[in-house]
Amino acid sequence: MITLVTGNDGKWNLAVAQLAPFGIELQRATFELPEIQSFDSAEIAAESVKLACAKVGGPVMVTDVTYDLKALKGFPGPFARYTNSYLTPGDFLRMMEGKTDRSFEIVEVLAYCEPGSEPVVFRSSMYGTIAEEAHGERLMDSITILDGMEKPLAAHPVEEVRAYWESHLTHFTQLGEWLAKR
Repeated sequence: MITLVTGNDGKWNLAVAQLAPFGIELQRATFELPEIQSFDSAEIAAESVKLACAKVGGPVMVTDVTYDLKALKGFPGPFARYTNSYLTPGDFLRMMEGKTDRSFEIVEVLAYCEPGSEPVVFRSSMYGTIAEEAHGERLMDSITILDGMEKPLAAHPVEEVRAYWESHLTHFTQLGEWLAKR
């Protein structure tokens, strides 16, 4: 049994879908973890998973995400969650005014740890562009158009977004493959 520490239903559903083929049983925990201040989401996730492992007392995984906007020199990076608390979609779009390169990379990082072991980190990425106008109030979801989509995430049905994530994000599958080889 592996514990996934997350309050995010999308991450939970993705983990269940991608780890089920490996016969991996999951349980979910929702508690706050302190995050070290770093521009490296792998470092953030690795430190967080060590704390979670100590608290849970068994195998555990945590995720972290980075939004790397080329025109903004990587902003907001691993601070997207905090950015969502302070900026509106309109604020963000004003920062993008006059920018010709509206491309971004979203890096999802998964850190896994067992008691007495060092964390193992897996990554997967999605790419896209920043919309010209917002669709909704959730900052990143209302302005990010993923490659292959024509509208921001917030303008798509949840099932469609979930299917996209399942086909483009592989970090949970990478973990399943790694565990199967052990």
